[in-house]
Amino acid sequence: DTSVNMAEINALLQELSQAFTHRREDKWDKWLLRVEVYGAQALIFTKQKENVDAALSKLGEIFTNNKEYIPALLAMAQALIVQKNQPKARNQLKRIADLAKKGYNPDF
Repeated sequence: DTSVNMAEINALLQELSQAFTHRREDKWDKWLLRVEVYGAQALIFTKQKENVDAALSKLGEIFTNNKEYIPALLAMAQALIVQKNQPKARNQLKRIADLAKKGYNPDF
């Protein structure tokens, strides 16, 4: 049952969020951001229009503050695919590819 699964997911995400909120270091802020993306992905995977729209809204906020945060861009592409908006999803994936090219270091 989807509602039972979502309740469990929300409980786990809340637990993770609380665990990272009590720690005030930059590395934990990154984990909090990741937990927010996980929450958005959980909404996307329900494939219900209202949930997908809410997830896109949340991911848009994350993207506004973190233009190069790849997990948010990937989740946005997933949401757009669920909405059957492949051209916009493709643009998000191209953006990820461009970020990967910028960060590529052949000497590594």
